[in-house]
Amino acid sequence: MSILAFSFEGVLMLRFARVLLPTALAVALTGSAPGAPPEAPVDPGWVEVARKNGLTAAEIKLLREQKFLVTGTTRRQVFSPYVGNDVPVFITSDSVLSAYHVLLEESIYRMELANSRKLPGVLARAVKNLDEAAASFPGRAQLAKPATKRAAIFLGVARNLLDDKILPNDADVSGDVQAEVKRVVAGVGTEKPTWLGPPDRGFAAVDYSRFTPRGFYTRTPALQRHFRAVAWLQAIPFRLDRDEELVAFVLMRRAYFGAQPNAQIDQSIWDSFRAFLGNRDDWDLSDVWHSPKDLTNAELDRVRQKYAGSGESWKSQINDQLRVAPTEPGAGSELAFRFLSAYRLPDAVMFARTVPGVEKRVLPSGLDVAAALGSPLARDKLKKERPQLLTEIDKQRPLFKGDNVYADYLRCLGTLMERTEPDAPEFMKGEPWRIKTAQTALAGWAQMRHTWALQAKNHTDYLSDTERCDGFIEPVPEFYGSLNKLVEDTTAILKEAGALTDDEGAVLKEFAEEFRAAEELAKKVAVPKLDPRSLTQKERDLVLKFAPELDGRWDLPEKERITDNPLAEFTDAVAEYRKFAGPPGSPDGYKFLASYLGHRAGRNARHWERLAKVCGKLETLAHKQLRQVPFTADEKAFIRDYGKSLAAIMLYGGSSWLRPRDDAMRVVDVFSGNGRHLHVGIARPRIMWVLYPTKNGEVLCSGAIVPYAEFTSANRLTDGDWKALLDSPRKPAVPAWAQPVVPPERGTGNR
Repeated sequence: MSILAFSFEGVLMLRFARVLLPTALAVALTGSAPGAPPEAPVDPGWVEVARKNGLTAAEIKLLREQKFLVTGTTRRQVFSPYVGNDVPVFITSDSVLSAYHVLLEESIYRMELANSRKLPGVLARAVKNLDEAAASFPGRAQLAKPATKRAAIFLGVARNLLDDKILPNDADVSGDVQAEVKRVVAGVGTEKPTWLGPPDRGFAAVDYSRFTPRGFYTRTPALQRHFRAVAWLQAIPFRLDRDEELVAFVLMRRAYFGAQPNAQIDQSIWDSFRAFLGNRDDWDLSDVWHSPKDLTNAELDRVRQKYAGSGESWKSQINDQLRVAPTEPGAGSELAFRFLSAYRLPDAVMFARTVPGVEKRVLPSGLDVAAALGSPLARDKLKKERPQLLTEIDKQRPLFKGDNVYADYLRCLGTLMERTEPDAPEFMKGEPWRIKTAQTALAGWAQMRHTWALQAKNHTDYLSDTERCDGFIEPVPEFYGSLNKLVEDTTAILKEAGALTDDEGAVLKEFAEEFRAAEELAKKVAVPKLDPRSLTQKERDLVLKFAPELDGRWDLPEKERITDNPLAEFTDAVAEYRKFAGPPGSPDGYKFLASYLGHRAGRNARHWERLAKVCGKLETLAHKQLRQVPFTADEKAFIRDYGKSLAAIMLYGGSSWLRPRDDAMRVVDVFSGNGRHLHVGIARPRIMWVLYPTKNGEVLCSGAIVPYAEFTSANRLTDGDWKALLDSPRKPAVPAWAQPVVPPERGTGNR
């Protein structure tokens, strides 16, 4: 009977697909083979079909030898190869796993939409009752007051992240909330704000990048706000051994749940995903079952002892804080509460226990997960290359025996990798197929982790037990000193020549004229299907001054464009800027806009003064660095802010450094002969990485170099010509003598 015949037996095969799936997946590529339908016809013409479908001779050869082949040809969705196919299909585990994830993620997305509607009410209740909760604990007002403020700021940040119109009434608290929200939304840098106390070994700083929305949470603005708020509520620890932090958490617990158990109070937001992910990794607001009767030292110590004796299973297994590693072997994070806790996934715990403890690794690998799930490929590879790591991974395998959807899913992936059916085709028993199944499983694991981007707790490696390093200076103090003197001498000469006299009115008038020209150009280009290549060079330069993000994206042939109006961003930007420019014809109305856009708004004398100060500072710091003298707080701040300082000196005023122009390239002809012109210049700056040595080991850091260029041309080139040449296939090679250090340019960066 043909397997395509619709029959009772066929229906049974569908109903018992789980049992028959391994056999159904075994497809013979040439004639009958174990695991193939016994009546499958031999197709001696498969080579020709393969050719018609674009396979190369090498691919065909590999297919003949290996019996399966993964090509580089792409499709947009996993189902596409199964649609409109002119050859028999091979249904893969990959395709069904993908279907599972689409449905799972859509379901969790809807759950989170519901949670996003609940969370504002939870926070509002806690804030409303906070003062009353503080008043309910007798004694030690000097502790209750700062603890209440800490809780108010913490909750205020979460509420403002959800709705930027909501701010605490207390002006002092409101200021801290607004500053903190700004840092959270920016999502960059590490810092411990003053209201959380000074940095300490257990809580050195907040990593603000953790608040950047990821996964499906980017789909709507509401979910982006929800992501930031929940991530914030998960991030800040309230440590058991810190009086103010402990009391702040106790106050929030009582403010929301009350002094007595109340079944009417909704706590579903704390338990939404327990069935999916298992245990939470931290005590949270729903776990405060021991509460002090008052705020005396004796009562707080009693509560601490209760929690300290709760057992290892209740203690956090994953460190997600920027903190110094514990000094005692095997010691974990300090005991602490979180308003909301992220979940403890087995792979995250395994990573926490094997990085960097085993073989001093900096980062784990997905192969660790595959090995824990039984992949022969991963286990053989680790056994050969990292036997100690494999031993440690095996110690962690009991973690994967949980009773929840996530653990069940991982075990499902394990079955895909661990064994092959005895009667499967031979090609499924070799090393190439093991690679295929391992990558399928890890792709599935990655998709699962994508779904839980917010709810899964990720490990953060411990900080070194040294001061935080902000950076280094290239240690050439004599150079900086010489440059400083040159700057001072140049400034004096320019002043004497009258070249540094500011004429702000003239500068703003120039900007106003330029902006009006941009408005006229915006009217001209607001035409559907306009070819941007028809613009003059002057018009192109004007476009890029007001919309630098278009560089490299809008100057494309029509067939490569993704919109009928590739200059729409320019016209929209000009229209938006008009709102800030004041009434037409009024130069004063352009002050703010000119500064924002980084227009050369005079004050050249000030820029020279700034450059001199920077050179002097670099000279001082280079000397200190060479002599291993610690930098002061102000000097560290200088290093952190060096990029912005340099941008301001380079006439990127206001926040225009966020939109740098792609015009750093410079070129000039320096010699002519035999019909050729020798040109020298600079190309785009490059990032440079350095391992800088310190007494505690090497520190990886990055900086920039400006590449030198030297070439001949039949024509004298302008900077515009040079830029066009750099962006073409004809760009000159890096000089031969520099090639051992400076590689060819890879591409144009956007920043």
